Amino acid sequence: LYFIKDEHGRYLHISQSFCTFFGADKAAIIGKTDLDLFPENIARQFLHNDNEVRETGKPVEVIESVPQKNAGVTHSIVHKFPIEMPGNRRFVGGVAVDITERKAVDELNVHLSALVESSNDAIMALTLAGHISSWNKGATKLFGYNAEEMIGKHFSILFPDIAPLTLQVLEIGLGHPLEEFELKGAHKNGNGLDLSLRISPINNGQGKIVGTSLVGRDIGKRRQDEERIKQLNSELEARCSELSDLNLALQSARDDALQASKIKSLFLANMSHELRTPLSAILGMNEMLLLSELDGEQKQLAQTVHASANNLLKLVNDLLDLSKIEAGKLSFKSSEFDIRETINGVLKTFSSEADQKGIKLSSEISNAV
Repeated sequence: LYFIKDEHGRYLHISQSFCTFFGADKAAIIGKTDLDLFPENIARQFLHNDNEVRETGKPVEVIESVPQKNAGVTHSIVHKFPIEMPGNRRFVGGVAVDITERKAVDELNVHLSALVESSNDAIMALTLAGHISSWNKGATKLFGYNAEEMIGKHFSILFPDIAPLTLQVLEIGLGHPLEEFELKGAHKNGNGLDLSLRISPINNGQGKIVGTSLVGRDIGKRRQDEERIKQLNSELEARCSELSDLNLALQSARDDALQASKIKSLFLANMSHELRTPLSAILGMNEMLLLSELDGEQKQLAQTVHASANNLLKLVNDLLDLSKIEAGKLSFKSSEFDIRETINGVLKTFSSEADQKGIKLSSEISNAV
């Protein structure tokens, strides 16, 4: 598309493609200036470029962008040149080429390049012969080499065990798909690297493979974490085995304790029954003695024997109660008793030992009790 403007910036002639590009009739454009047709900031830029041509008398080539109603912003390379007219009048002619699509592609490429450059992954492009043609900051961070050191070098410098990777690159060159795989790498300082790699073909737009892209990521930390997890799992399994053995030992000890408790309860029950037999005989003989003719002191002694034997029988009964407690069969009952009689019985039980030691036992209970 082309156009001619007079010394005042008015359009004198435009091509039909110019009208089509801007979606307007010639009648709506001829005689108008850029200020009449476009937003002021854009029109001022166009006029500035025109004035440069008029003032210098030299052509210029610029990129001019114009917002369209339904097509967004269009971009054109415009070659503007002076046209000398009689009377020292200088018109401006222009030829424009629409580069909107090309500029969009360029902007996309710039955006993609920025993404590649800012990636933490190592990203490089290889020729089909395996020479490095591009190198991002992520690759410098991972391998230690800068781009100047690596562009043009064969990628084998980065991988000690090159055979598997060479095979993968050849597979890509033949157009075969490739999944992510792991490989050993080498840092500039000589240290080894554990890497995860992805290799993809680079097409030239006509479906022909012209190179290979290689994306690498350091998985050393992940490997360390995996080894640590394996170690912790192993320690946990060993601990679980120890706890299992301990549980078995505790279960065995509990069974032994239960068995011992049963034996103890059986022993107490048997002993209490065995003790009752002689006690019953003692109480029976003592009751017969109390029914015989005794003087006062003899009768008191016999009564003390009787009370003591009764107390001993109660202790034997308590042993039976203990075995009932362990068996969960103990029952309680409430009954009235004479406190004075109980206290006097206790004193009589110990009166003989007290007399032998020269001690007098006595009790005093308030009438209010």
